[in-house]
Amino acid sequence: MTSTSGDLAPPKEGVDFEALPWNLNLPEEHTYVHLKTTSIWTDEHVAQLGQSVVKYSTTPLQLNPACTSLNYGTTIWEGLKCYRTASGKAVVFRPDRNFARFARGAEAMALPVVPKELFLKGIQTVLQANDHLIPPAGEGMKLYVRPILFGSGQQLGLYPSKEFSLVFYVSPTGNYFKGATGGLHLHLETKRSRAARGGLGSVKCSGNYAIALRPLLDCKKHGF
Repeated sequence: MTSTSGDLAPPKEGVDFEALPWNLNLPEEHTYVHLKTTSIWTDEHVAQLGQSVVKYSTTPLQLNPACTSLNYGTTIWEGLKCYRTASGKAVVFRPDRNFARFARGAEAMALPVVPKELFLKGIQTVLQANDHLIPPAGEGMKLYVRPILFGSGQQLGLYPSKEFSLVFYVSPTGNYFKGATGGLHLHLETKRSRAARGGLGSVKCSGNYAIALRPLLDCKKHGF
């Protein structure tokens, strides 16, 4: 996915993009895209993209405490990287692969599959709204894009949500691997498993990452 040269705003002045950590940076500058449905995603949602861009600092995302994503983990997401080229274009690395995994994840989690056009145009819309946060051309600097699909309906029992939300948000980051040229010290976890046979190990869902937090903290405690 590539923008045409001249369409982009210049990088925001006064920001040392190269020094930005792997984190949610400059949230006061972000806008995000938020769509909802109670059944399936249609061409109407594609048409609504331009009107679904909201400012993070003035309109933060609100969730009911009974929504299925908070209670039952019905959440999938993706991670893409947008780079500014030396010629002034914005390029996104293989979004079609991310879409394919996103679609598989939605099917596995009983979420409505997002059409490819909506997925790609959602990415394009959120990038256009945040193009001033795309770092200048340089090694490793990028605007990270995260599409997230989750059950936002309010209910207590365990069954598919009656409402679903599709959100696209961004964060500029520096070089993730900067300073990591001296090799890695690794620990092999033998007590806990992120993926089980017949489980959701191949799905990019929230629970797959939560299970890794305790081993990660234990590793850091022992100097890894």
